[in-house]
Amino acid sequence: MVLQDKSEFRFVPESALGQLFSRQVVSAALERHKSNLGTDIPKLVTFVCEKAMKVFAILVWNEDVVRIEQFYRHNSGDEHLPVSCKYNDTGGYIGAVSYRLGIESIIDSHPFNNQDQWSERTRDYFCDYDQWPFLSPVFSENQFRYAFHDLTHMPFVEASCRNQKNSYFSVVEEWRIHRAHMQMPNLISMPSDPNEHPSVAVKELRRMSLNDQEFDAVAEAEVNALEMIRELNHPHLIKAIAYYTKGKKHYILFPWAGRGNLREFWKEEPRKLNPQYLKWVFTQLCGLASAIERLHHFHKERPTRHGDLKPENVLCFPHKDKQGDAHEGSCILVIADVGLAKSHDEATKFRKDATRTKSGTITYEPPETELQPDLPRSRRYDVWSLGCIYLEFVIWLLYGALELDHFRKDLSLGGDTRFYVLVQNQDTRTKTARLNNVVQKWIDWIRKDPRCPKKTALRNLVELVVTRLLVPDVRDAPSLVPRRTLATIDSSDPSTPTFNLRPPTFIGKLGPRDGSISRASAEEMNEEMKSIFEDATSLTSKRLKWMIWDAPTQQGPRNYGNLLDPSARPNVKDQEPLDDNWKYTADADTARNIFSDSGLCASLVSSIEPPQLCGRCTGQQLWRSRHIFTDTLAGLRQKSSYCALCRLLLKHVDGHVVDESSNVRFFRVGSSLTFIDRQRQPIVSLYTLPSSNTLGLGPPVSDLPIGFPQLHDAGTSTHMRVLAEWIHSCNKTHQCYPKDDNFLPTRVLDVGTDASTTVQLFCSTQNRTRQGKYCALSHRWGLPAQHCMFSTTIANLEQHKRGIDITKLPKTFRDAVNVTRALDMQYLWIDSLCIVQDDTLDWEKESKLMEQVYSSAYVTLAASCASGTWDGFLKPRPERECVIMKKDDGSSYYMCDAIDDFGQDVDQGELNKRGWVLQERVLSRRTIYFTAKQSYWECGEGVRCETLTKMKNKKASFLGDSNFPHSVEAYVKGMKIQLFQGLYERYTNLALSFSIDRPVAIKGLEKRLIRTLKTVGGYGVFECYLHRCLLWQRATGPLKRIEGFRGGSVPTWSWMMCTGGIKYMDVPFGKVLWAEDICSPFESQRQDAAEHAEEGASSIGIRARAWSLSNPQDQGLILDDTDRVFTGPLKCVIVGTDREVIPGRLKNHYVLVVAMAHESDSQLYERVGVGILQEAQIKRDVPAIDVQII
Repeated sequence: MVLQDKSEFRFVPESALGQLFSRQVVSAALERHKSNLGTDIPKLVTFVCEKAMKVFAILVWNEDVVRIEQFYRHNSGDEHLPVSCKYNDTGGYIGAVSYRLGIESIIDSHPFNNQDQWSERTRDYFCDYDQWPFLSPVFSENQFRYAFHDLTHMPFVEASCRNQKNSYFSVVEEWRIHRAHMQMPNLISMPSDPNEHPSVAVKELRRMSLNDQEFDAVAEAEVNALEMIRELNHPHLIKAIAYYTKGKKHYILFPWAGRGNLREFWKEEPRKLNPQYLKWVFTQLCGLASAIERLHHFHKERPTRHGDLKPENVLCFPHKDKQGDAHEGSCILVIADVGLAKSHDEATKFRKDATRTKSGTITYEPPETELQPDLPRSRRYDVWSLGCIYLEFVIWLLYGALELDHFRKDLSLGGDTRFYVLVQNQDTRTKTARLNNVVQKWIDWIRKDPRCPKKTALRNLVELVVTRLLVPDVRDAPSLVPRRTLATIDSSDPSTPTFNLRPPTFIGKLGPRDGSISRASAEEMNEEMKSIFEDATSLTSKRLKWMIWDAPTQQGPRNYGNLLDPSARPNVKDQEPLDDNWKYTADADTARNIFSDSGLCASLVSSIEPPQLCGRCTGQQLWRSRHIFTDTLAGLRQKSSYCALCRLLLKHVDGHVVDESSNVRFFRVGSSLTFIDRQRQPIVSLYTLPSSNTLGLGPPVSDLPIGFPQLHDAGTSTHMRVLAEWIHSCNKTHQCYPKDDNFLPTRVLDVGTDASTTVQLFCSTQNRTRQGKYCALSHRWGLPAQHCMFSTTIANLEQHKRGIDITKLPKTFRDAVNVTRALDMQYLWIDSLCIVQDDTLDWEKESKLMEQVYSSAYVTLAASCASGTWDGFLKPRPERECVIMKKDDGSSYYMCDAIDDFGQDVDQGELNKRGWVLQERVLSRRTIYFTAKQSYWECGEGVRCETLTKMKNKKASFLGDSNFPHSVEAYVKGMKIQLFQGLYERYTNLALSFSIDRPVAIKGLEKRLIRTLKTVGGYGVFECYLHRCLLWQRATGPLKRIEGFRGGSVPTWSWMMCTGGIKYMDVPFGKVLWAEDICSPFESQRQDAAEHAEEGASSIGIRARAWSLSNPQDQGLILDDTDRVFTGPLKCVIVGTDREVIPGRLKNHYVLVVAMAHESDSQLYERVGVGILQEAQIKRDVPAIDVQII
């Protein structure tokens, strides 16, 4: 018995039963118990040897041989194994149950039913323990699916696996399996030593967060794909041995790749290059291309792609007949994880918890994953991935393992490991892809390598990669390869490939890529690879050289260095002024002034406990600006129990990296630490504190910035000191604060002094003792059910003028009062208290002053973390993990959770999802945001963090412009349009408590834009960009009309008249002729339109010419309200037309879709949608009519 001392693993090999229990042995064993048997021995021997050998073995093992007669009398043999007992709800025995092929069935006649001879204990021991060592399964080549009982002992000859690799979807382990239980000579190679056993890969599918039904569906998707691959029978596609369930767990058996995967293969240096070795390399590369083509075209009705090609999924199997050095051409490259594309897609349907893309996979993803994220994946997805692998293979061949590692470092240090980058067109706002500069640099280097001139196999391979594989365009262009009989390379024998002759290839000789060339199909790629191979192995005089053998060996190009560190980047003018990438720098001035108090430094040091570190972390030199180190998720997890730094890193890596054994590369970005998956987003911030002998006035102890490793509680004196320092610094060095401090809103709160127990509603008509400096509060009112409204009304106006007890104020208002006092300010403006809420006239008058109220505020206080008026924003901070580290000279620095995330805390925060707040933020000259983690300062010079860090990006700078939108004047026309369109698109997706406020909540911001653009306009439309402004459409769901606007109606040509998010049509810049027969609604208001456009626009309307439609149901139309039913015909107003006709495409007309507004007036129309139509879709034979769109 194998593993006899391990009761849960021990088993009797299948081959041993026949050897142990011959007829003679069985007969002799029964003869010894003849006196207790009533049946003839020969009959029992025949029964055992023909039908019940395993039953007999179980009874022999338990020294209970005589019970074989009971099985004989019931004619119950091995076919009923495994057997279990079924009991009713009260514990009463019902009968014996056979578990065969995953199906339970009652056994009509079984010895267990004789309860006088089989006690409950005896039956249960037989079922739960005794039978299982004799029932280990045997895997056959003719069967793929198996269903095992969860107590089944698998035929593994060792008690633990040899290797283990984890991913989000599965765990793969190496197990040695008994050779007698693997009856599949064509799928797995047996060791030559008869006492040795083969290794297999056992893949257990992870349940994730799926229920049983969902989990079964995911498993079924992968298994179906694997069964299909078995049918393909391709030497370079992995063949699964078996799929089995064990209880509720799902497993798949594969041959174990004895040479590892291609990534591990590349860790060794290539052998000296010679023709035979290059022949083996190209044989394998051709085999991979052939495998992908076969995979793509095996099922015409069910197209299949791999979807996750990467070196880790290309396995290296030793050749059956050659067990020597892998680099002697004795291994075969085989594509694995072919079923993942289907199973992952299936899992995505069910997953409830978001998970990051598999670690490392994004490197080999093609551009369409970002450019077309919502479209189905083309099979050419795999072609891009294989092109990446081919290029890395060439780099490894020519320059070795170390230079390949340099190539990957180059990619990682650029902040994105993909082989491409996205580039935004300033005119069209569309993004396109091009090769990553790092990839292009290495390709250019290879092209200059004297070993790879033109007309060599290696050079042709590189040109194929560049011109046909790593091509962003995935259009299904007609094949450039004529259909013909395909050549077949026999790569199962890597030393002597054979191939069938075919007609010449008609693909061009791989010159410079023309813009019309799309990415190759798998068939085209395979054909071209075989063409290169045939040319290099030809016996004619025109044979292609593999490479130039006597040329000198080269090294790879120098790497780029740390491109993420702004100080290390070349000074190149940014061509994308609206990027959303944050730049982090130290706020040295604030730090120097704050830490002039030496006691502050001492209190911070004493609050942080010295950590316990592992040996690796103790020696890390993380203070060095270019420090890089690696670890695995498994390694971090193991050390996290005793190492504080490993625990900190694990917290930020876990969930972003799936493979437990993959290396995670950590590196410095400025004064932060990050890793590849997070790209530019810091995960750990590094700080130092001033040395005690400088009292904070001298330089830091290293090149790290001074900062707060731990923040003080919100509302404390240190917190308020930081806020005051921000204001002082801005006043002194910026031009952000309002110059006119004589303006006061109609009403403000006089907050008094710290000793005051009340605040008063102060009217600007009263005498005042100070200048008109005031704070403005930006806040959420909150859900009515959770936050009862506290406001000024006609009834309590006079009482509020006399005074409001501070203890009666909601918590958010009390916090605002306390901050205003701490900043030595007298006045505070809060909308619900300073506007009489039930006085319609007062509300309308004050709402028109919002622009001046916020732009004149000394500073705006944004209660970002308050859910409503009663929640408050001076809250306890969440714990921030911090680790003290030591330099070689004994000085300390601190590694802490990176919490500087203005984008998440503010831009994506709940407060900034409110419609009114966008205007409040944009019009405010300076704002302090009180978020859950820390406070932020925003002014025209960027963002400051309470951690004493500065942040800046151009998109945020536009919204934070202290004289909004002054910064737009520096932009070209196309960028100005992008700015206001992006602003309006953002606004329409924000929430308003009352939808009728949609035009009002952005009116002040719109007036600023009109003045800055030196135009007239209103309702979201500027006359200078009239045509583009009219071409808006619904972003997602239907747009519903808003009824009952304050102060009149809103025209239908404005997006302000409906609820829901909008986006602007993608109309190319500089390529459209705008219609001249559309008349501006602001013509008669041009003299003073900036002030009065809203009053006249809706009554004037837009005069235009409307055409009939050939097919009102045309898919080129995008209706605003898809639920609306129209009784009359729809017409279109042509707003613009393409200037030029693009070859292969008809000229587009960009139109408004209109419908008759009133049956009584045939000229009054309303806008109901937009569209992109071609000439045939417009009835030119029916005269256009003059209409007015109201």
